[in-house]
Amino acid sequence: MSASTQLTRPAKRFRVALSFPGEHRARVEKIAESLAAVLGRDKILYDKWYGPEFARPNLDVYLSNLYHDESDLIVVFLCKEYNEKEWCGLEARAWRDVLKHKEDERLMFLRLDEAAVPGLF
Repeated sequence: MSASTQLTRPAKRFRVALSFPGEHRARVEKIAESLAAVLGRDKILYDKWYGPEFARPNLDVYLSNLYHDESDLIVVFLCKEYNEKEWCGLEARAWRDVLKHKEDERLMFLRLDEAAVPGLF
């Protein structure tokens, strides 16, 4: 992302949003803690840290907005389980729209296994 692009974009709530299936929580939590040490916990969207905020009706709509509109970078942990989880599917709709709008610099894909993920080659 160029410096001029950064100047024209409004600040987002999160610098990094993590999208992953629960089976890989231990690994992702270590990454979240490392990111928080540098960026601050309030700049990392890691579900476990926002339990009270996420205890609401229509959480699916709220989360979609956080991933799509309130995160600079969405980090997606691709694996077999990612395809199987309802919440990962919800988060995937947000990052697929980001991809569709050619905002590639907002996405980072990390592969945990060789499973195919719909929408990615």
